[in-house]
Amino acid sequence: MKVLTRVVILYSFLLLGLAILGVKSQALYRELNGSRKTLGLLEQKHEYLKSLTDLRHQAEQIKGPLAIRAWARSHGMVPISQLSKVQMVAPLAAPEFKKIEPIKLKVYTIWR
Repeated sequence: MKVLTRVVILYSFLLLGLAILGVKSQALYRELNGSRKTLGLLEQKHEYLKSLTDLRHQAEQIKGPLAIRAWARSHGMVPISQLSKVQMVAPLAAPEFKKIEPIKLKVYTIWR
């Protein structure tokens, strides 16, 4: 009986030691692997922020009233204040619709 008790106690201590070693090992693995991933993600974030800044700068150059005016002039459009012949066109009258008589509708419900 004494041998069995010693074996059970030894087995329990070894199992507890193995569990503690596993927890420490996983914590160290997460710390090292996480730092590598974090470093890579931070580098990607920095690159994306740089490209976002460049894209915003490019967008600022092509939007706004001045850009629209420049585009219109380059396509041969003239401001209305510089036109010599201006003709006002009245809109067409609204079309007339025929009045449709409402139709009586019967609905039958069959419950089964």
